[in-house]
Amino acid sequence: MRGKRGAAAAATAALPEQQAVHARLEKSARPDVLYATGVMRAYLRASLPLQSLRLLAGLLPRAPRLLATSFSLSVALQACGSAAAPVSVGAALHARALRSGFAAADLFVRTALVEMYAKAGRVDLARDAFDEAPLRDVFLCNVMLAAYVSRSEVAEARKVFDGMPMRDLVSWNTMIHGYAMRGEVGLAREIFDGTEDRDAFSWSSMISAYAKSRRSKEALELWREMHAASIIPDCITLVSVVSACSDLGALAVGAEANSWEGVAEMRKTIRRDNIQRIPGRSSIEWDEKIHEFVSGDRLHPRSKEIYRVLEEMMDRLKQAGYKPMTGLVLQDIDEQSKERSLAEHSEKLAIAFALLTTPARSTIRITKNLRACEDCHSAMKLISLVYDRKLIVRDRNRFHHFSEGQCSCKDYW
Repeated sequence: MRGKRGAAAAATAALPEQQAVHARLEKSARPDVLYATGVMRAYLRASLPLQSLRLLAGLLPRAPRLLATSFSLSVALQACGSAAAPVSVGAALHARALRSGFAAADLFVRTALVEMYAKAGRVDLARDAFDEAPLRDVFLCNVMLAAYVSRSEVAEARKVFDGMPMRDLVSWNTMIHGYAMRGEVGLAREIFDGTEDRDAFSWSSMISAYAKSRRSKEALELWREMHAASIIPDCITLVSVVSACSDLGALAVGAEANSWEGVAEMRKTIRRDNIQRIPGRSSIEWDEKIHEFVSGDRLHPRSKEIYRVLEEMMDRLKQAGYKPMTGLVLQDIDEQSKERSLAEHSEKLAIAFALLTTPARSTIRITKNLRACEDCHSAMKLISLVYDRKLIVRDRNRFHHFSEGQCSCKDYW
């Protein structure tokens, strides 16, 4: 599996030129600030924020001016938020931004500050940074909107939305998505109807809201409207439509969804642009370090211990009623191999590491770069019950707070 190569190997394969520059910078007595910032930004774009932070930590003692510009400081703040670094690291960057004056004068830095605290799960500090901004543009407001939506605090997001002097499509889509994730279909539709120049995300969020609420007829009606508007669907749209079709037994529509020319165009784009599947990564902070895992990862120094705990954890979950969702594994392998594949997902490895290293009943905090799969979500609810632990998991879509066998998302995510 790709995961066995580890995050560092994946970074090398994905960014060979940046890795070469990285190596030269580390050997240089006076690292070039412009090149360093460029490599940090490249890592961010490749969803490798840990590499960005490691480069920063290695170069800063020899290149004190590395954070002397608003651009480089905003890149560092973005990396800090995306890597789920300890809040203390972000606070140090915040203090630097205040001393330099960038926090007040530069909207890029202010926006990065709000986003950093939001991704760290400190929406209170994100709101403080937002309220302290002398000026606010649509980008800063959108970050604050997304911060509230990620925690399912849609009422607070709506207050920000209603107070925005200007809105763009991202603003409207964030609110549609927020209401859709909470199952508040009526409010989602209200925002959807008020949205001009809708894109695939707008339609997908609304169709998904109907499908998840078992309002399959409305989902399919909206699908046909989307088709008539010549909007090319994304994967979320197709999954929602197929779900609605299965609920209604509308196999003809399901076949139409699968054969629609928009789907063919998506497949052509994937082949033409050589789009690669992004591997799932889960990270957890322990002993002042970020520990990152990928599916099937065996490169961690304590790998043997982690897999021992993982075996024990999966046994306890099965005794408590857990049933692996092997239907999610789209590989031609036997059932036992499918169960093993699910058990070795990155978030389960991170949880096993947490159970190995943290005190009993303490809160487990994990960051996932992709949406948590249904099997892991189901397992984490049981883990919170069986181990009497609270789990706070930030995936690509939102924060999940697991406690006593329940999740704050109410299974909408």
